[in-house]
Amino acid sequence: MSKFHLPYPNYTAEFNIDFKSKLCFLGSCFSDHIGQLAHEHGFNVLSNPFGTTFHPQPIIDMLRASINDSIDLNLLNQNTYVTDWGSAHRLQSETAQAHEDLVISKRKQLKQQISGHAFLFITFGTSIGYRHKKLNKIVANCHKQPSELFKKETTSINQIYESWDAIIEELHTWNPDLNIIFTVSPVRHIKDGLIANNRSKSRLSAAIELLERKKNISYFPSFEFINDVLRDYRFFNTDLIHPSDQAINEVWSLFDQAYLTTYNSEISQKIAKLNKAKRHKEMNKNTTESEKHQAWIEKQNLLINQLLNQSS
Repeated sequence: MSKFHLPYPNYTAEFNIDFKSKLCFLGSCFSDHIGQLAHEHGFNVLSNPFGTTFHPQPIIDMLRASINDSIDLNLLNQNTYVTDWGSAHRLQSETAQAHEDLVISKRKQLKQQISGHAFLFITFGTSIGYRHKKLNKIVANCHKQPSELFKKETTSINQIYESWDAIIEELHTWNPDLNIIFTVSPVRHIKDGLIANNRSKSRLSAAIELLERKKNISYFPSFEFINDVLRDYRFFNTDLIHPSDQAINEVWSLFDQAYLTTYNSEISQKIAKLNKAKRHKEMNKNTTESEKHQAWIEKQNLLINQLLNQSS
């Protein structure tokens, strides 16, 4: 029989993740997708509390601010909302004080999630960033502000390595039990052109290779899996850039194979089915049917808790 794709990689991690583990996903939108699937499969997950972030430097800034309990931030006050340069555009508030409170609460949440026996998944999206000229820092998002405020620049392999080498030392001094897993997003940044995108991804991959020499640092090959194994536009959305749900589910299968024991994998699949059942919409909106539906959801929650207790 003819082969239509390369064999799936036989990738196995050096450690296992269980339902007591704390998982944190930071970085590109790919982090959101895998984080959501981890949550649906019953795991303790925090995914992109500051929104989607593509460049490595703003991720460093949010981690450093969180573990050091920093209350400093650079606000952007617009007529209808307030945001900040270290967060994605979707993180907005009505007032400056409300946004300061929001960001500080997110930092506390992040610090808690990566404390103790925790796993931090970092997904780099691009090595091309936008430096705010006045602040002299690469921002997480340009927030649709005038282009003259920024300088577009490429971050080199050595710059990525050195800045991440420093924050890893800080993180492991603060929490020696933290495992850090890097990935590269398979999403193409075509606004920079395909040549620039491929060179950008190469810089990210090369920097991660250098960082892997450190203790408790590893790499999850989602980029290679999407682009070298699946390798077909039928595994992408209609924009031909973002992986489809089918592709993301295939990556989750690789994640499952790499990090879960057979027993925990079986439990997680049962939990995912129960969570999917909970999302079933009510056909009738009358009081009796609503009460029945709510009771049914509570039953699914009970079954999920029973499964989690079985895994303990």
